Parts: sequence; structure tokens; C-alpha cells
Amino acid sequence: NNALSRIVFIEDLDSAQARFNKRMIWNKRDILYTFDDQKEKVGIINGQQFKVAVCTGVYIGFDDNAPIQLWLQNQKGEVGYVNINISNSNVESSLLYKNAFSYYFYAKDPSALCNCTPDLWKVIQNRQVQEGMTMDQARMSWGEPKEEIEEAPGSVRFKYSSGSTLLFVNGLLKEMNY
Repeated sequence: NNALSRIVFIEDLDSAQARFNKRMIWNKRDILYTFDDQKEKVGIINGQQFKVAVCTGVYIGFDDNAPIQLWLQNQKGEVGYVNINISNSNVESSLLYKNAFSYYFYAKDPSALCNCTPDLWKVIQNRQVQEGMTMDQARMSWGEPKEEIEEAPGSVRFKYSSGSTLLFVNGLLKEMNY
């Protein structure tokens, strides 16, 4: 581990403030964290997956591997935060993706990124998959697989930590095993 403990690069903080403060971003996850100063206790609120939130502040975070803290207000008016990294500077290699902005958020409306019909978008919002989905649409719905295996030319299997697998042939979902 070459990461330096308790270090935040000012360039990362400045960049995050310029990119996110007072801007709309869309949640990939359901969870935002809260902190009760009086009780010194962390809580959780619903981040409302695929819904827009407004970044209300960008600060130094609590986590060495996710040194930037974004405070967000969801559509219900609730406020919470997520610690992220934005440059991969000073981050353990095993945590690069998990703490990245792209793990938690979309910079653009995901329904526009989906390139799908309104009916398929509802399937994705409900975290379901169906035959004919693209690999990107399945990722939107279920998240990143634990493993991607090329089984044959044009055939890729996603393996999830739950044990579920998805088989794609020529980029389209052909087989689902739950």
C-alpha cells in the first residue's frame, strides 16, 4: 500500500468543488449517509436510485481512500453525504472503483444514457433484467458484475457475488440464472 494516511490533495478538492458543487447528479445507489453531531452517529437515508440530487457542498471526507465528501439533497429534501475519490490519487488499488464517483453517481440523466424504451427503463429502475438487454443496460440494473468471463467469441458471462449469472451473446442478454 503506497497511500499516505490522512492526506487530501487540494487539487482534488478544488476539482470536485468546480465539477459538482450546486450541480445536479443522479444516484446509482439507494444509500446516502447522515451524521448526527450531537449523538456523533452515522445514519442512512434513501438516496433514491436513478433520481436527481443536488450537490449542496463539497468537503474533505473521513476516508483515506475516498477523501472527497459530497453532500446531496434528494428529491424528498433530505440531505446526506457520500465519500468518494475523483482522481484515484493516493487510493489503494483494490478500492479504486468502489470509491470512484462513477460507482455512486451518473453525471447525466441515466434514462437518457440507457438508450432504451420507456418499458425497458422501468425494468431497469426495478433492478430487473430481461432477454435482449445490452451489457450496459444490465450493468445499470444490477451493477457491475464480480467477474466477466469471455466464454467464446461473442459470448460473455457476468457473474455476480449473489451467484446469479447473465450470458450475453453478441452483446445482448440471452440467458439468466438466478
